Amino acid sequence: DVEDLEEESELALMAQFLSDETLIALTGCEDLGEVRRLEVQINADDLMIRDLGYRIPHLTELKMNGSNVSSIRDLGISLTQLRVLWLSRSGLATVDGIAALPMLT
Repeated sequence: DVEDLEEESELALMAQFLSDETLIALTGCEDLGEVRRLEVQINADDLMIRDLGYRIPHLTELKMNGSNVSSIRDLGISLTQLRVLWLSRSGLATVDGIAALPMLT
């Protein structure tokens, strides 16, 4: 029925994002506002991380070695505090969107 389809669609959409619970488990910090560093391996084709900077606003170091991130645009525009970004062996094909990371050194 329609309600079941809506629920399945909602669950599928939620599965496309890193949950707060997952971020807390990865960082070991209950308050994501205190997190400064995150190490994660993801496939940006399957998992959206564009809101990461809103959910972890003080993130300054992001290590995504071995991830599948073909473009800096996949990271979105919310990582305004990010200073260090690791993308070794990530399949990065273009740095389009790098201007959205103004603090990157």
